Amino acid sequence: MPDDPAAPSGVDAVTSNGLHRLSGPIEDDKSLMRWESLNNLLGPSRKEFQMIDRPSYDALTLDSRLAFNRARIRYMAGEMIITTGTVLDLIKQFTKAHMMNDGSLIGRRGVLLSSPASTGKSTACLALIEYYLDRFDKDYPGAIAEGAIPAIYVSIPATRTVKGVLQRIARFLALPFKNSDTETDLAAMLQATLPAVSTKLIVLDEVQMLGNAASLSRPAVNNLKDLTNYFEGTIVYSGLDLKDSELLQNDEGLQLKRRVFNVEVIDFTGKLTERKADEWSKIVAGFATELPLYATSPQLLRAEADWLHGFTGGNIGTLKAVLLDAAASLILEDKPEQETITRGLLELSVRDYAAETGKTNTKPPAPLRGAGNRRRLGHAGN
Repeated sequence: MPDDPAAPSGVDAVTSNGLHRLSGPIEDDKSLMRWESLNNLLGPSRKEFQMIDRPSYDALTLDSRLAFNRARIRYMAGEMIITTGTVLDLIKQFTKAHMMNDGSLIGRRGVLLSSPASTGKSTACLALIEYYLDRFDKDYPGAIAEGAIPAIYVSIPATRTVKGVLQRIARFLALPFKNSDTETDLAAMLQATLPAVSTKLIVLDEVQMLGNAASLSRPAVNNLKDLTNYFEGTIVYSGLDLKDSELLQNDEGLQLKRRVFNVEVIDFTGKLTERKADEWSKIVAGFATELPLYATSPQLLRAEADWLHGFTGGNIGTLKAVLLDAAASLILEDKPEQETITRGLLELSVRDYAAETGKTNTKPPAPLRGAGNRRRLGHAGN
C-alpha cells in the first residue's frame, strides 16, 4: 500500500507539458487534492455563482427553481469565502515572501499560519490560492490553459511523513511514481517538474501532523527545509498551534522559524477586546453580504454580532455553520420575500458539540515530559 492512501483513479489525457490528466467528474470533485478540481473551484475560469433578481426568480419553472436553490446552498457550503483580516494579512505576507524569493538561490522565505481549530486558517489558504491564480492569469494570459499549474494545495496525510507529503504533491500533479521511491527520488522528480509547470505557491495544510511525534520532528523539519531550497517559489505552512509544536523547537526548528513570516490569526474565543469585537462584527457582516438570500441585509445580521459571538463561542467555523443552516432553512421554504435571518431562526440552528457545551478553547494542554511525569501518569492510571 502507498504511504498516502488517497490515490486518484486512472488517466485519460496528456497535456502539452507531459503531465497526465485524471479521469472522473471534475465538476463534482471538491477534494482540492488534484489540480483540475482546485482550478475548477478557485481558478480564473471557474463558474462563479450568480444571484438572479426577484422577477427572474419568480418566473422560473418549479424544476429550475429547485435547481437554483440547490445551487445557492451548494455555494454557501463550499464556495463562499469571506475576506477576513487573516486573509488580508496572509496575502500581504505572501506577497513580501514572493518578492524576496524571486531570483533567490537558497534560503527562500515562507509564511506561517498558526491558529486554533476552526478559526478560518484553511479558508484563508484557499482565499490566497484564489487571489494568486487570478493574479497569475493576469500576468500570464493563457498560461493555465496551456498547462501551467501555479499553485498546489496539499493537506498533510495521516502517515505524518514527508515522503507521504511528497507523494501527495506528486498525485496532485498526476505524476507517476512507485511506492518504493525514496524521498530523494520523489524530491528529484518534483525538482524537475515544479519549474516546468510554473508552480510558485505550495500550501501545506495541517502541518501539525508532522510534529505529533518527537521522533519524526527533526527529519520532518530538515526535509521541509530541503524543499524550500529546491522549490523556486513560496511555501505556506498552515496548522494548529504550530508555534508551540515540536516542529519549531531546537536548532532545526529555529532555522525553519527564521525563514518564515508569521500571519497573525485572531482568536475570538473568550472575552472580546474592542479591536476583536470590531473585526468579529466585520466578519458577521461579510457573511451576511455573501449569503445568497433575498431579504437579509448586512445591517440586520451585524446588529446580532455580539449575540452570535456568545452563541458560537467566537468560532468562525461554528458561525459559518449556524448561518448556513439558517439560510438553507429559508431557501428550502421557497418564500423569497421571507428570507430574513432572525435571532429566533438562528437559535434553532444546529451547532457543533463544542459550541453547545461551551468547550471552545481548543489549545491542547502542555505535554508531560520526563521520567517523573511518566511515573505520575502510570500511578494515575492505577
